[in-house]
Amino acid sequence: MNSLLSLPSVLQLLVVVSSDWNAVDGTLYRFQKSPSGEWEFVAPGFPIVLGKQGMGWGRGVFDLSHEQGVHKKEGDNKSPAGLFRLGTTFGHECSRACAKNMPFLLITDELECVDDPDSVYYNHFVNTYSISHRDWNSSEKMKDIGPLYEIGIVVEHNLDPIKAGMGSAIFMHVWRTRGAGTAGCTALEVEHLRDVVEWLDLHQQPCLIQLPIHEYLNKRSQWGLPELPSPVEKP
Repeated sequence: MNSLLSLPSVLQLLVVVSSDWNAVDGTLYRFQKSPSGEWEFVAPGFPIVLGKQGMGWGRGVFDLSHEQGVHKKEGDNKSPAGLFRLGTTFGHECSRACAKNMPFLLITDELECVDDPDSVYYNHFVNTYSISHRDWNSSEKMKDIGPLYEIGIVVEHNLDPIKAGMGSAIFMHVWRTRGAGTAGCTALEVEHLRDVVEWLDLHQQPCLIQLPIHEYLNKRSQWGLPELPSPVEKP
């Protein structure tokens, strides 16, 4: 059942909406579930950027394989649309303190995220010093990304199970600037991202939902999504 109503343990929700499937700019809102089970608006929205080619249906908590339209694939420069769990945060040592209630992965020289669909490590973090046989030809060397990965959150896309070629290394991370799309991640200003990471609590099973605004409104009742502030801020 594609509905947050079937996931009562999800108590924190990040909502990202954009103007349409091809839009790069969008807005992020935060919601917390009240003791009565209602979604409560936490703070004013702030701007984010998506993939250079907008969004495509992704592989997350909900089965969206039958949705009409474009589905995300490796290298398409699209951010995944759908509902995704948020687990590990990551970053440089200066960001560790922000992850008060979330697991934190320190970026080191040997940390890579494999994006080669032919590798057995596809869509996994690896410590290259501990791998005796490197079977990949492509990966993100996390330390080389620099300030964009000063702090970030892993978006659990294409993980359960991993399907080769359907997208890898999907994060929330620091943006270059508004309007500058990513390779498929969701990016935002560093201080906003720090605020989000400090707010997240793994015990409240936080999730990210991102959709074009027309899809969000169409699916709001069916999926049990929170009502957005009125008027919705223009992405």
